[in-house]
Amino acid sequence: MERLLLIVSRSAAFLIDWVVFIIVYLILSEIGAYSYILALLALFIYRVFMQAKYGQTLGMMLLKIRLSNFSFKIALKREIFRIASSFFYIGYIYALFDKKLRTFHDISSGVYVDYVDKDIEEIGANKIILYISYFLLIASLLRGTSRFILDEIGQFGLNKYAISDDYFQSFQGDNLLSLSQEELYLKTVGRRYTAIIDEGGKKVIYRISNKLKYTEVYRLNKNGDEIIGEFKFKVDFPIQFIESINYKGESNFCAVTPKGELVIFSNWGDVYAKTNIKNRDVVNIKTGDLDKDGLEEIVTLNRNADIEIYKLNKGELILMFFGKIGEDILPSAFMIEDGIIVLSKGENKTNIYKYDFKEGQFKYRYKKQIKKKDITNIFKFNGGYLINNIGRNNMMFKVGNIQTFEVLDTNFKTKYNFGKRPARRYFYMVRIVEEVCDIDGDGMDEIVVKSIGKDDVMGHSYRIEVYKQNKFLLVINRILSFWS
Repeated sequence: MERLLLIVSRSAAFLIDWVVFIIVYLILSEIGAYSYILALLALFIYRVFMQAKYGQTLGMMLLKIRLSNFSFKIALKREIFRIASSFFYIGYIYALFDKKLRTFHDISSGVYVDYVDKDIEEIGANKIILYISYFLLIASLLRGTSRFILDEIGQFGLNKYAISDDYFQSFQGDNLLSLSQEELYLKTVGRRYTAIIDEGGKKVIYRISNKLKYTEVYRLNKNGDEIIGEFKFKVDFPIQFIESINYKGESNFCAVTPKGELVIFSNWGDVYAKTNIKNRDVVNIKTGDLDKDGLEEIVTLNRNADIEIYKLNKGELILMFFGKIGEDILPSAFMIEDGIIVLSKGENKTNIYKYDFKEGQFKYRYKKQIKKKDITNIFKFNGGYLINNIGRNNMMFKVGNIQTFEVLDTNFKTKYNFGKRPARRYFYMVRIVEEVCDIDGDGMDEIVVKSIGKDDVMGHSYRIEVYKQNKFLLVINRILSFWS
């Protein structure tokens, strides 16, 4: 019983001392991700000072427990090796089996914790645990540093190429109050606002700005490290998703409207073709040569796994296919690559299905699973796949991880991590990938993202950012991704 009480006392003292971390964290939260590091540093200094001077922290004083011996050297060593104990909590778990309930940081500093009214006992050193602690200290520092750089700071391995001012998106006329989190995502942040058009061999980013009954289209020009919008034209319909398509040897726009229309129009606003689609609640729209005839098709997929394929023929949109892909799934994203890759929701995982499209039908090729939830975007990137997701209900309540921004290899294993953003209290931007394309013609793809503040659940205010790859930093990212 006494052993159990000591475990409870130590745990309670540990939690009380974390109040120091929380206070500093809240005070400094507005300075960004570094508030997390500064709060940890403040907690470290507090513990070292209190244990060096009194052999107790405030939490330990309240629970009437103390170190068996104390000095500045002991306190410093104990707090440094606490990092080793924190490696998957191995050092804390070990204490449950130790005669004196010693953690790895207790053993490494040559002390134990007991009640203040107990006599001090001599304890022997445990060199095996000490050596293990040194190893775990190094491993924990590598893991912690990697996670902070990759997740908290983010975009490591990418250089910001250009950024726009704040844009504002109107959702007037949309009934958003009664929507589920998934529906809210699809009708707000999940909409795609940019497309890349080829103009005379040069890749140009265009942005749409939806109004209640029409859409303005802007050409985004790079000026130094800024993106400057240039108004080009407007079309007399609002747009949910926009994509580029090659039609008659030229780059054009294709878009889905809230009324369920599929529209093809030029970069001067001339409408070339229009038809009513069958799909509602569209997950996304993609273009590509699905049947390998040298001409691009337009593919839409909805939340019920209904897929619709259109081909342009003599100025008309011809329906090639409408129906199910295969399994009865809840799709979250798809892409065209030698057939079609569809991602669907699973229990704390994502199912990946690959289908060929032959003779007007989908043929199953393979299925894989990855331990990542609710991926909403997937693109080809550096011979692998760039995936992206924002957890909408997590954004709303600011708990858990709210963003996935990673590159997977061809076996769907993590290759680069550009930010699994935790929902900290401080302000930061979450990023939704809109396009992956070699914009500047240097042979390496750039990433175009829509950047939104974490408190803006609907994405009313956003920026367009373009990132270039840094080959050297990507090598380091791959190493850090392994450790994290």
